[in-house]
Amino acid sequence: MVLVAAFVAASVHDLSLLPEMMVHGVVATVVAWLVAWGMVRPQDHLEAADRDGLTVVGVTWLVWLGLRLLAGGGVAGVWLVLAVFLLVAQGGWRWVYGYVKAQESLVPKPIQRRLDAQAARDAQEAQAGQAAKEAPGPDGEPPEAVTNPGLSG
Repeated sequence: MVLVAAFVAASVHDLSLLPEMMVHGVVATVVAWLVAWGMVRPQDHLEAADRDGLTVVGVTWLVWLGLRLLAGGGVAGVWLVLAVFLLVAQGGWRWVYGYVKAQESLVPKPIQRRLDAQAARDAQEAQAGQAAKEAPGPDGEPPEAVTNPGLSG
């Protein structure tokens, strides 16, 4: 939020607004996350870009503008700039996260089934190989004695 506050203050050519905008931004973001968290079910994720993410961005924007009005400042010069920077800052990482999660699920289901079957087969073969190594030799000797006859006494 510090970066958004700095960009907004710079865009209206008044850096003296920066401390006030930073406080408003932090308060607005905390309120927005609490509102979004209260609106969603426990299994929902606030990192989703759709309903939850837009709720956070929208509530942050409204609370930030409200705090700006309560502090006696005008919103005419900052409302659009604030909306754009909030959408980029708070919404951008959600869209990137959604894109990455979508890329993880791009493997077609038949190929994924074959990959899963191959992984299960490899794991089963590894377990069988490990069990064969640990099995006692024909005379009941430990496997080391069978594989290394020079070690037996």
